[in-house]
Amino acid sequence: MINRSGNILSVETRQPVSQSDTIFYTFSNLHQATYKLKFAAENLQNDELHATLIDNYLNKKSPLSLADSNFIDFIVDADKASYDNRFMVVFEKNKGTLAVNKILDRSIEEISAGSISVYPNPVKDKTINIHYSKMAVGQYSLQLINHAGQLLYRSQISIKENVGLLIIKPKGKISSGSYQIMFIAENGKKYRQQFIYNN
Repeated sequence: MINRSGNILSVETRQPVSQSDTIFYTFSNLHQATYKLKFAAENLQNDELHATLIDNYLNKKSPLSLADSNFIDFIVDADKASYDNRFMVVFEKNKGTLAVNKILDRSIEEISAGSISVYPNPVKDKTINIHYSKMAVGQYSLQLINHAGQLLYRSQISIKENVGLLIIKPKGKISSGSYQIMFIAENGKKYRQQFIYNN
């Protein structure tokens, strides 16, 4: 639903979007699980504007296509902020075609540069299965971080193939909640995945 000045809307009629327009989204009655947000742009394509999805919970920005559907995976945990007023879409004026190309190039680079994913999610049996793909061969620092940003687990791993599965069982007691697994390459590049851990 759309949150407009404190009013919750399921449909909003308005003038075509313009520079600095912002759409605020809110959700209710969500359970702790993984969800997929679909942003289906219709009649929004404008060569002078680009759209950015802002995730206030993860402090993350993602460019959105105004010509096609966009799908964003996100996790809801025990923290109300993981769904309430979490997302907003901001429309900004392009600084020439070069700016648009840079946004698209960055998106392609992020997709082709490698990714990690945790499954099943939420984690079961205190075992974290991490699937990685398109990862450069080399040494990585693996870190497990809680919602408060505290480092709970760290290890060094060696990736010898571009695609593979890594299984970890962190030592010590880990409380149920939302966590982040991070791979840090030797060049400092980071790969993150948020997941839910159930005791």
